[in-house]
Amino acid sequence: MNVGLLVALAVASILAWAFFSRVSMERPDPRRLDPSDSRASDIIQIEVLNGCGVEGIARSVRDYFVEMGFDVVAVDNYSRMDVDRTFVVDRSGNKETARQVALALGVADSTIVVDVRPEYYLDAVVVLGRDYAELRPFMQRENQ
Repeated sequence: MNVGLLVALAVASILAWAFFSRVSMERPDPRRLDPSDSRASDIIQIEVLNGCGVEGIARSVRDYFVEMGFDVVAVDNYSRMDVDRTFVVDRSGNKETARQVALALGVADSTIVVDVRPEYYLDAVVVLGRDYAELRPFMQRENQ
């Protein structure tokens, strides 16, 4: 009987922690928050690039972003395969949009690099590095 009570208490504690962390954690918003932005879609558009050479991670991150409500317009390889740390490239000049992408990944705002290219019609580019296992898309799957 004591074992059953301990198991029930442990399960209740885990459920309470999961609920609290889900409610209290800041959630990314996949919508553009700048009303003056003249782009056709209200959804943040991103490109995901594999910069570490591990097969399939860019597709996994694409799937994660799509589940979160972002519009992933392209998945490809980066120009190099020796990127150590994942970073976000701000292509639109809207820091808040790039911040939402970084938040969704679980990387610090300090990883955002500004390289505005309006001709790309993208809000941000995610370049995945060798630290990919520390990112939210992979951490959440481990915890499930």
